[in-house]
Amino acid sequence: MIIEGYKVRVLSLDGVDLGWLDGVRPGGRLTGNVDATVRWSGSITVTQTVATSVEWSRVRLQPVHIDGEGAEVSLGVFVPLVGKGTDRPEATTVTVDLYDRTMLVSENALGETFTVKEGSNPVKAASSLLAGFKEAPVGVVESGVSLPSALVWKPEETTLRAVNDLLTAAGYFALFVDRDGVFQLLPYREPAGRPVVHRFDPGPEAVHTARLEWVRDANRPNRVVAVSQESGEVKAMTSVVTNTDPASPFSYPSVGRWVTKTYTGVEAATQEVLDAYAKRMLAQYRAERETRTRECAFLPLNLNDVVEAGGVREVVEGIDITMTPGQLMKVETRKVA
Repeated sequence: MIIEGYKVRVLSLDGVDLGWLDGVRPGGRLTGNVDATVRWSGSITVTQTVATSVEWSRVRLQPVHIDGEGAEVSLGVFVPLVGKGTDRPEATTVTVDLYDRTMLVSENALGETFTVKEGSNPVKAASSLLAGFKEAPVGVVESGVSLPSALVWKPEETTLRAVNDLLTAAGYFALFVDRDGVFQLLPYREPAGRPVVHRFDPGPEAVHTARLEWVRDANRPNRVVAVSQESGEVKAMTSVVTNTDPASPFSYPSVGRWVTKTYTGVEAATQEVLDAYAKRMLAQYRAERETRTRECAFLPLNLNDVVEAGGVREVVEGIDITMTPGQLMKVETRKVA
């Protein structure tokens, strides 16, 4: 009989499986937040002897969930950092902090002025930057967009900042790392165009509790002004989108005044990309912002996945996993129109 639980696999820097990590105590934790610079982080507690000691700087860790039938689901590939421990004659117990591979990019300063020339493909430029981090492969959906003007970053700015500026210019999601530790460069898709991966509906198949926590923000803009970055002879482009839908409680007809949110210095390769950016920003304000938190049995959800409850779509924005058998996970979602 197989009991549901969690284990941690040790990987070499080039991805070779070195076996299971010994001495992991129950109660480790992983948290994901779509707005965090490094989206996934966490910690585990490990007791080591001389025979089971690990050279942490030379490995990566891959926590996995194992279900009652023995099927494994990777929870990501993490950079381990050890900064706290307790020594005893028989063993050493350490707290191992975990960070997804985006940390490697976020802590790496460019070191010199970095320029991507006018006419360059921003997605290819971002992919080239990531190629320098040889331990992590890059998954990329190619784009035909080209930059209308050069983009320049200062030496002290990070590789992650440059990559995400380039991805914004192309109309892509911000950089993230998937469950297998692969950097992903993907075109942005509106929630309406993403598949529903799970339904939180009541019934005999439900794996969530009936308790639902929610928070609402009732003060919402009904006009977005987006202004692109101006460079040399290339004039800034402007996009203005408005909410005039009478059915929306925050539209101009409903409140009788304009509530404007302005975004400046937007890296956009074309007017079309800038318009899409402005529409995307306004879309998040069209309805009352409501975040919902549920507890459920383990589900292999990803950040930015779309789930549904009562026929209403929600985007997954936060995940909290306690790596103890039988412990429920928390899922935070944002209700979308």
